[in-house]
Amino acid sequence: MTKVSIGKKADPTLRVAELFGPTIQGEGRNAGTRTHFIRLSGCNLACTWCDTPFTWDWNGQNGIAYDREKETTAMKVSQLVTWCEDNRVTNVVITGGEPLTQATALVELLNALSVRHIAVEVETNGTRPCPPNQWNVQWNVSPKLLSSGNAKGVKPKALATYPSSAIFKFVITEPSDLDEILALKLNPAQVWLMPEGRTPREINAKARMTAELAIAHGFNFSHRIHTLLWGNKRGH
Repeated sequence: MTKVSIGKKADPTLRVAELFGPTIQGEGRNAGTRTHFIRLSGCNLACTWCDTPFTWDWNGQNGIAYDREKETTAMKVSQLVTWCEDNRVTNVVITGGEPLTQATALVELLNALSVRHIAVEVETNGTRPCPPNQWNVQWNVSPKLLSSGNAKGVKPKALATYPSSAIFKFVITEPSDLDEILALKLNPAQVWLMPEGRTPREINAKARMTAELAIAHGFNFSHRIHTLLWGNKRGH
């Protein structure tokens, strides 16, 4: 790859939870695609069924108090770009936590990856507006319904800022979750429903119900392939 320098003013720091790959994208439109992951630390929500609490739960809200210092590494944008180059990354998923809690630095990373023609997916909960979309980014927006334990996990005004190429992934715990989704009046072609669960057993127990809801309402269905293959193992 041709290396492009990043000036000091455009080399901010991101809080990173983990870097891993190659692996596969386990969810959504590109499920099954070979990719790498940059998982950022920090989140503005607190889901009761969160499968990555080590990115934000410093107080033990979900049962374990994770050590912020041990779980978080400060990395410059240039360091993340170097990691991508060293690992010959052609496409990468930036996830969290919630990446848009670090929007300013994230934009610089997206700029740098775009220059290098690295395909990017960003996974967000959609409570923050989409930054000006000057890159060819696949936005995977996963609003958190009331069943997540968040009273204000869905922000319609923020969701409206995402491009028509974005997808909206909803975690389904029970059929009544559909009421909130239908109220948003999203384009069905952009909606993916996924079964909730942190183990293959939990996910499979809700998969048929979720698939039938998707079919009935003209939505798409997504399994969670990475969990089926590796459980809730980190680094996959």
